[in-house]
Amino acid sequence: MRRSVVPRPIITLNIEEALCSKLLKAGYRTTSDIRLKDPKDLATDIGVSIEVVQDMLRQLKTEVAPVSALKALERERQRPTISTSSSALDHMLGGYGVSAGRVTEFCGPPGVGKTQLG
Repeated sequence: MRRSVVPRPIITLNIEEALCSKLLKAGYRTTSDIRLKDPKDLATDIGVSIEVVQDMLRQLKTEVAPVSALKALERERQRPTISTSSSALDHMLGGYGVSAGRVTEFCGPPGVGKTQLG
């Protein structure tokens, strides 16, 4: 299933301020405005090299579509977990232990068993 990419304002891109200004001055407001444009025409419109435009377009291709909070929560719940071997501690962590592939930090006062847990 292919997710559609929601157009973002140009000013939210991780690009140089001068390039952002040139895009805005040329009338480009969202990422969909520049995605649909031929790279050579875009380079001419904003007065930069084709390489600069190609770098910017590569960045756009690597961006992912925004995910709703509910969908993110569902994904997190499907993530595998690792038991701490303590049912009481697993229960405090939502009943499943710690998430695999994530960093979990245990903190507390000295002597509560953080080192033994690790």
